[in-house]
Amino acid sequence: MREVAAARRAGANIEGASAHNRRVVFDLLRLSGPLSRAELARRTGLSSQTVSNIIEDFAAAGLVETGNRVSGRRGQPPTPYRIRPDGGYAIGLHLDHHEVRGVVSDLSGTPLRRAKRRLHSGDAATREATLAELVDELGRDLAAIDATAPDRLLGIGLAMPGPFGIPLPSVAGRPAAWIESANDYVAGLTASTGLVVSLENDARMAAIGERMVGAARGLDNFVQLFIGQGLGAAIMIEGEVIRGAAHNAGEIGTLPAAMFGGPPPAEMPNASLEELVSLYAVARHLGLDPDIADLHDRLEGFRKRDEPVLAQWIEMAAGRLRAAVYLVETLFDPEAILLGGQFSEPLLARLGAAMAPLLPSLADRPGRAQPRIIIGTAGPWAVAIGAATEPIARTWAPRFQALLNPVV
Repeated sequence: MREVAAARRAGANIEGASAHNRRVVFDLLRLSGPLSRAELARRTGLSSQTVSNIIEDFAAAGLVETGNRVSGRRGQPPTPYRIRPDGGYAIGLHLDHHEVRGVVSDLSGTPLRRAKRRLHSGDAATREATLAELVDELGRDLAAIDATAPDRLLGIGLAMPGPFGIPLPSVAGRPAAWIESANDYVAGLTASTGLVVSLENDARMAAIGERMVGAARGLDNFVQLFIGQGLGAAIMIEGEVIRGAAHNAGEIGTLPAAMFGGPPPAEMPNASLEELVSLYAVARHLGLDPDIADLHDRLEGFRKRDEPVLAQWIEMAAGRLRAAVYLVETLFDPEAILLGGQFSEPLLARLGAAMAPLLPSLADRPGRAQPRIIIGTAGPWAVAIGAATEPIARTWAPRFQALLNPVV
């Protein structure tokens, strides 16, 4: 008889509930501020005293500031509060197979500085050193803005293509050895900076950013289809990112292409979906080297010249994505599906438009508040920007896990 491991569950105590209340108030101010204490109490369901205590704690920590009072009513106008952008900062890193991009953002999620490094061939230690150099540069840039700002760094978000822990020779052109070194990168950055480093795949980091500051603000249930070096699906259910047992949930690009819109090309009979729909795939289709430094500029040139070869790829990719949307909508019943990626905004929008009309699905329900497809953040910096919001979300976004005590 199979032995079943005991479930690891933890209860919440008053400290956990208090932390959750703080997150709820902070998130409401982030999404809807500036708001008065009375309005915060009404919209969160917390007592006026609880809200007052939280606001006082936030003010003492430099997290909130007062806005202009709104007059027009009898008596003293209420004091509105809003998040102080300089109350905290975070660094986001996007480690791709040929370069790493870094962003430092303030508490509002606004990118303040950007930098990138070319990743040359070498062992994991060489790439760790490149990451550390980039973090140092971003730290110096932040200190130039405000000498005390580095003391308010909340952490580092590190994004990489997945899947993790899978001994494959390559995934859509991505060297598996780099992916297998993911935990080494986390350990190295943690040791060199003393900050908490969170690792996610590129699609999930982009989705976290979309919910914090992008096209998914206010959405609790959505799926992001993200076109990077591969193709990933980030799943957000009730405001929680779904990661899976090995943090590989949503690796839709590794599924056989034959499941999506018909058989693959004769020369690629066993192709995965991301071998046909990805940055790597379009580069190969256009006869470009996916590793060239100016790949994004080259793609824009094809788009601006309206090259037939690019139009051909868009038509093929849109058909595959149309089938993927049908599958995702049926499985997860999202409020919307975000289409994002490392393409330029015009190219991503063109791909999204080519997906119309979508296949009929359960998402064709009356009274929808959102369109079925929303175009998200695009461009080569999309993942790094999303990664920079992850430490902010981890610290302040309401999450069920934040209520729980750790199980030891």
